[in-house]
Formats: sequence, structure tokens, C-alpha cells
Amino acid sequence: MEIKTGVAREPKSKIDRKHIMKDVTRILVTTDLSANSQVALPWADALADKLNAEMTFLCVINPHPFTGLDNCTMPHAMGFNVEETEVEAQKKMKKILALQSIDREVEVRTIRNAIPHEGILRMIKVVEYDYVVMATHGYTGMEVVLLGSV
Repeated sequence: MEIKTGVAREPKSKIDRKHIMKDVTRILVTTDLSANSQVALPWADALADKLNAEMTFLCVINPHPFTGLDNCTMPHAMGFNVEETEVEAQKKMKKILALQSIDREVEVRTIRNAIPHEGILRMIKVVEYDYVVMATHGYTGMEVVLLGSV
């Protein structure tokens, strides 16, 4: 077998390489306010920094509290109030940003009355995020059996 050496040739296609990858301008990072979900925040911040992109921090407030154990949910039996839950979630999110030393401007958003994966997908479609950064919710054992995993 003969091995040829020489100068690499341009690809035969006429694709302009500068336009293959879209500019990344918006990054969505999701949270359920648990410690496990906070792992995604520094990764999203580093990515936003490298790409000079805007970052949004999102928590979806689940209207069906007994279908999930996330920290954005309060059981109806305990006097669930969507407005109060939303305000508390936003306060916690701002505190998380401060504790993580995120020094960029971050839009803090909540979505009311949505199952988490549906709320995230709706937000992606409306705002057209380029990247979504999320961590695990950390369910194990019987929680996975009973609740499943998104």
C-alpha cells in the first residue's frame, strides 16, 4: 500500500465554513432549586462567558404537586398558592446566583402551571434558545420507580 503525502486539498463542496455554526446568543439554564440542579449553573455561566451569550435561569412551577418532588412545588393540601410559590422561587433563584458568584446579568424566569419538561420546551420555542444547560434532579431508588425521570 502506497501512502501519499502532500498538501491537504479544500473539500469539494462549496459550503462556506464561516456559516456552518450559528452564532450562540441565548443560553437557558434550568433548575428545580435542588442542590443537584445547581451544578448546571457554573457550566452555563462558563459557556455564556466563552460565547458572549445572554443567560436565562428558569424554574417551572408544577401545578400537579404529587407527580413530582421538585423544590418548585408545594402540595395543594398545604395551601398551595401559585403567586406566592413563584415569588419564593424567584427569591431562591436570585440567592443561588449570588451564592454561585455569577457576576453577569442573568434573566430570572419562572413558568407557572406547567409540568417541568413541557414548560422548558415551551420556553425554548418562544424565546428560541441556542443551548439548554440542565443537571439531574437527583432522584434515586423508589423515587425513580414511582416518578420516572425526565
